[in-house]
Amino acid sequence: LTMNIPTPCVCILLLSPVASLVASPTPTSPRRVAVVGAGIGGLALARALQTLDTGVEEVAVFDRRSELKPGVGGGIQINGGAAVLARLGLGEQMKASALPVRRILSRKSGGFELLDIDVESLVSAEPALVAPDGTPQAFSIMRDALQRILADSLPVGTVRLGQRLESLREDDAGVELLFEGGAAERFDLVVGADGLSSRVREHVAASHAAEGGGGATPPEYSGIRVQFGVVPAGGARPAGSEGEFHQWFGEGVYALTGSYGTGAADGATSDMVAVVFADRAAGSAAPPENSNWEASDVREDCVGRLRRAGIPAEVVSVAEQCERCFELGVYEHDATAPWVSRGGRAVLLGDAAHAMAPFLGQGANQAIQDGYCLADRLAAARAGGLAARVMGPLQSYALLRRAPVTALQLESRLLGAMETAGGGAGTLPQFVRDAFFLANGKLGVAAQVFVKGARPWV
Repeated sequence: LTMNIPTPCVCILLLSPVASLVASPTPTSPRRVAVVGAGIGGLALARALQTLDTGVEEVAVFDRRSELKPGVGGGIQINGGAAVLARLGLGEQMKASALPVRRILSRKSGGFELLDIDVESLVSAEPALVAPDGTPQAFSIMRDALQRILADSLPVGTVRLGQRLESLREDDAGVELLFEGGAAERFDLVVGADGLSSRVREHVAASHAAEGGGGATPPEYSGIRVQFGVVPAGGARPAGSEGEFHQWFGEGVYALTGSYGTGAADGATSDMVAVVFADRAAGSAAPPENSNWEASDVREDCVGRLRRAGIPAEVVSVAEQCERCFELGVYEHDATAPWVSRGGRAVLLGDAAHAMAPFLGQGANQAIQDGYCLADRLAAARAGGLAARVMGPLQSYALLRRAPVTALQLESRLLGAMETAGGGAGTLPQFVRDAFFLANGKLGVAAQVFVKGARPWV
């Protein structure tokens, strides 16, 4: 929920990394493709490569984890990504596993309403977000449930777990992946879907640095932190709020509660609270991640933070009942850096290419669209499509995806700054924050921005 980014700004950002747009020797139809990272984006790409007519004969998805554990992570909103998954034959699985999103309601901690978005009506009026059977493509689902849908849709043996990538060696004939323990394997193309600390991103950056380009840049800490808490069995929110996301604005704190589908046969849902706040003591330096915190420590800190900010009891109650709690810093990757290696055999998607703040709920949606777009460009090159063949499928993919994700990245950054405005009740920062959301709600801008972000870009 934020403002549109003017088109000229997007164009400048799109064209700035000239080196990354140079044509490369990528084969138009790679036969063996390695995907590094079995997250949402990597698995969606594997599904797309095996569904579209890409000419790919073998896809291998590598992940450092020994298993795809259930009950890990939080919930996500899925809209444009759901529409893309429906194209890939997973519409019924999403419908059965996820919870439809009907409404987003934003209020100040005292109860004053700032905006109320009728998600169901908005999505139903957007053709690109309506399935052939008339189902609006706006859902909430736990991350592990979506990961399970995607992994189960792939042929047995596609996902290879316990494979930690150490390095890559690229030449004109392909890419050799070197794994912890000494194993090695060659592929025609490698796709880095390995998140913030991407090994493939390091390789891509190094390939351009060797030719006088910029070197690898670490993810940038935004100075904003998020505490998440999950009530696996659900039932912690007010009756009748299923399908609704409730946003609350307090002193320097933004809180969100929602319910999410779990993929369970009985339709069970989980509840989640997310508490966003500015790390005002950190400055430009990222603090050490508190990964050694116990869930009870995060829960206690979260409950205290909500109470100090005057957030209503219904939100505090959800936080108190959370069994799985964790805190993360919000980091971003520069989306204008190269996505394709100089040799044209390695490419990035999802957080490895354009990690963004979560305030528009578009991280997973855009990663899914990245995967579909990359597979589509390979299919277009195989079919003789002019743009994909002349520019190369990887560069064509990067060109198409860079503008929308850069715009969303900037919008989400602005939204995070607005949501965590401090200064105390009645101060200018909070007045500006409240006026911003109230005006956007009353003028219908917030609704249109939601649709713009939710609409699939591929």
